[in-house]
Amino acid sequence: ERGILKVTGADRARFVHGLTTQDMKGLKPGQAARALWVTPKGKVLALLHLLLEEDAVWIETDPDRVKPLLEAWNRMIITEDVALEDRSGEVAVTAVSGEVRDRGGRSLPICRAGGPGREFWTSPAEAGALRTALEKDGALPVPPRREEALRIAHAVPLYGRDVTEENLPQEAGLDEDTGWISYSKGCYVGQETIARLHHLGQPSRRLVRLELESDRVPGSGAPVLAAGERIGQLTSALCPDTPGRIQGLAMVKREFATAGTRIEVTLLGARAPGTVL
Repeated sequence: ERGILKVTGADRARFVHGLTTQDMKGLKPGQAARALWVTPKGKVLALLHLLLEEDAVWIETDPDRVKPLLEAWNRMIITEDVALEDRSGEVAVTAVSGEVRDRGGRSLPICRAGGPGREFWTSPAEAGALRTALEKDGALPVPPRREEALRIAHAVPLYGRDVTEENLPQEAGLDEDTGWISYSKGCYVGQETIARLHHLGQPSRRLVRLELESDRVPGSGAPVLAAGERIGQLTSALCPDTPGRIQGLAMVKREFATAGTRIEVTLLGARAPGTVL
């Protein structure tokens, strides 16, 4: 389930350009891009995927981000010719991981689990036929557990868990290198803090991959320690196919984010040893 918004009106592209981290002026109809909606202080409010069409800008985001985005963006409309619509209930999103051809219609070349992929947008009534066609082409249904394992392996942050309104984008790897921010575009809400951090400093925290030596999966928020000092917290964790090994993501202090750093995660009163990957 995904949140889908449609932005129309003569000023639609300029409006979205001024409220997100992406350079809308560099997009042509039919092209898609990643973007962030951030606070005036640069903290992350939502992860967005934008699709530019001849007469609209389509936005995909997490379902619980739709209402706050609509309320905030509608307040920003003063004299602009812009209209925002929640089209979530009219669009079914079918995600495919791996190399897949464009089948026509509306789609985005993205994979929210990381790596290559494509999301196809259809009406709910057409979704079943699309899945059947994809399976005939060799696609296999991916269980949620497998999708989560892929996401953690690619260090793709999930909003509300791995990245929240408490984080700057760069802390979670949401940067120009990963396509979420343009440092060459003009002004937008939150730009000053994000640009200053990029040009003059480094984030104090980093989202990193961990491997823990444990058979038990710690919960999100479990403290991460190094040499007895709390250095951050676990944000995601999953037991993959290897017994006694837990894969996870954690937000830790920058100086402990180097691969090979030995850490511990507090688990039910005990400590599970592990390594930053």
